[in-house]
Order: sequence, then structure tokens, then C-alpha cells
Amino acid sequence: MKKLIVIGLLAIVLVSGCVEDTNGTYDARYINSDLTFLSNLDIAQNISVYPDEDTLRHTIFGYQVASLQFAYYDNDKEAPLYMKSLMSFASKYTKMTYDRWGGYDMNGRITSVMLNSTDDLPNATVEDPAILLLGPGFGKETHIIVVDNIVMVYGKDLTLRDGKYAKYSDFDLALDKIIMVLMEENL
Repeated sequence: MKKLIVIGLLAIVLVSGCVEDTNGTYDARYINSDLTFLSNLDIAQNISVYPDEDTLRHTIFGYQVASLQFAYYDNDKEAPLYMKSLMSFASKYTKMTYDRWGGYDMNGRITSVMLNSTDDLPNATVEDPAILLLGPGFGKETHIIVVDNIVMVYGKDLTLRDGKYAKYSDFDLALDKIIMVLMEENL
């Protein structure tokens, strides 16, 4: 009987280790807006930002930003993830800019651009910065790098994980990290 109990407990431990835990933080409040995140913010918080979070914040959330573009390279396998991540990010970003800048409406001012070659970079300016999504072929870790007016989001693993509201990838983790950085009031 003891042997059966031990085997049962081992089975429970093994099965629980194979099931993705969806516990974590998936909701936050920014000024007047409740924000729902696809990814676990406890995990997203650990994503590195280079050169630093202040540079990221000022690049895409400063007073001079009038519009924002998403850029990506043509990739049929990653394309559905681009759009899912874009829609999730854009809804939160639009609410935040409205709250932060006294009613400034970003609807229609967030666009997406498909780049034809990896030699192309988005045409980004201070008023129209870009977020460039780069999948596993571009890096060995999920992180964010800001260069000039381009925020490069590297996603190491685009396997979908179970979340509280939906499945999420490393793109969602990194974009949610950006939203978390923007939520800080250091402007």
C-alpha cells in the first residue's frame, strides 16, 4: 500500500511539472485604464532592455511621439504572431497615451510595415518611431534593444505558452515588458 501511495505521489509531481502554470500577474492599472496582458508579467519583468529603460520610454512614449509603426520581415511562419502581438500591444498603448497625454488619441496612428529584406530598416523618426519584431533567427535570447528611433524586439522562442487569458509567445513577453516600462512615471 505504501508503495502505491509513493508511486501516486510521484505521478502527481511529474504531471504537475509538465503542466504549464498560468498563475502569475496578468492585469495592471495605468491611471484610468485597466490593462489585460497576454503574458505573465512576473516573467516579462525579467527581460533585458538595452541601453536602458529610460531610453526605451523616451523613444516611444515621449511627448514628441505622434505615431508608432510596427515593422517585421516577411515570414509566413511568424506572421500570425506579429499580428496577435501587435493588436495586444496597440490596445494597451492607445489607452495609455490617451490617459498620459490628456486625451491624445493614437487610433489610426499605429501602423505596420512589412520589410522586404533583412537589409531594410524601418524609416523611423522621433515623431514616428518603430518597433521591429525579430524572431528566433536573429538572436539567442529574448531582449529589447533601442537604437536611434527603432526598438528591436528579439523573440528567442515563439512557442505558444498557456496564459490566463490566451496563449502567448516571447514577442508578447517582450512587448508586455515595454508596456510595463512605459507605465513607470519617469518622463
